Amino acid sequence: MTIRKRGSRYHYDFMIRRQRYRGAIPEARTKAEAEQAETKVKNKVYERKYGKVSASRQFGEFVNTTYLPWARANKRSSRDDELHATVFSRHFGKKGLNEIDQQMIEEFKVKRMRSITRYGRTRRPASVNRELAILSGIFRMAVDYEEIAQNPCRKVNSLPENNQRTRHLSFDEEDRLFSKLTGDREYLRTLVTVAIYAGPRRGELLRLRWSNVDFDLNTINFKETKTNKDRSVPMEPIVREALLELRDSAGDVEYVFVNPDTKTKYTDIKKSFSAACGEAKVTGFTFHDLRHTFGTRLADAGVDVVKIKELMGHASIATTRRYIHATDQGKRGAITVLSEYREQRQKRLHKVVTKEKRQGPATCRKSLKIMVSRAGLEPATR
Repeated sequence: MTIRKRGSRYHYDFMIRRQRYRGAIPEARTKAEAEQAETKVKNKVYERKYGKVSASRQFGEFVNTTYLPWARANKRSSRDDELHATVFSRHFGKKGLNEIDQQMIEEFKVKRMRSITRYGRTRRPASVNRELAILSGIFRMAVDYEEIAQNPCRKVNSLPENNQRTRHLSFDEEDRLFSKLTGDREYLRTLVTVAIYAGPRRGELLRLRWSNVDFDLNTINFKETKTNKDRSVPMEPIVREALLELRDSAGDVEYVFVNPDTKTKYTDIKKSFSAACGEAKVTGFTFHDLRHTFGTRLADAGVDVVKIKELMGHASIATTRRYIHATDQGKRGAITVLSEYREQRQKRLHKVVTKEKRQGPATCRKSLKIMVSRAGLEPATR
């Protein structure tokens, strides 16, 4: 049965060539009228006027001629889209857009989870979820262009992630790391310094222009951020000193971090940074963890969570909260505050007891009431 009545309205729900069609028929007053309306919808499907079920465009052709040109013009992450599109095309390339359904997307998800990365590691759920998000964007565009009726990714659930990673650099690890940033890796010293003490994302750092470094106001202005919101971060003295030294030897260049031979900005520093970490025996550490170090140290220093959010440019304060008490030092600090509060309370009570012995219980009770009143508390009832 493809016609159902929900409340006061009739709805159709049918499948044609593994493609599902659902909708309301508000004009129908009887079931017979609803069935007639459903027949018209089915005829439109067969005539390729509704959802283009028999669309001849292949997935790969649509991606290469429609989606990727749009991505290059509108997304800063279009390079990632191109890499992912290669993966999608291997899996779906020769299939028609209308042939791809939810089950196929689920199979793709499982296959990607079981695949091994080029580094010999198991693919992480977060990586697969990013791929699914891009794939869903491709199908949303296909819906907007009336190539298909609905997005087959719509009901595909994301994989559970455990990405609340707050690996940070200890001061001892920092010393060891900088000891390896010499010779061919000398150029990384300023990059790493700014990353630790200003907290930019890697892309924000590599896109940084000298015009965005204000030595008069002592601030770095990060543009083209992940959240599309510019933010200004005051320069810590060590950052200012490192950038001034770099500026003196930079010459007439646009970007702060450029290859001295080609005079073009660095595009990737992953290999050299990983090699330095390996030699310094700083394990399980990525360049992005330098940003985590910035946030963690701010939190341990007692900086307000709202200020940390502003300095790091988070879209949500929930992201910022994971830095609060992320280290044992932060937890010990919280317990220290509790201990100090307990000691102060005991001292106040001790003073009251001492006064009672000296002046009598009646006077003491009066003093205790005043103390409780000033604290904004209600006296205990017996």
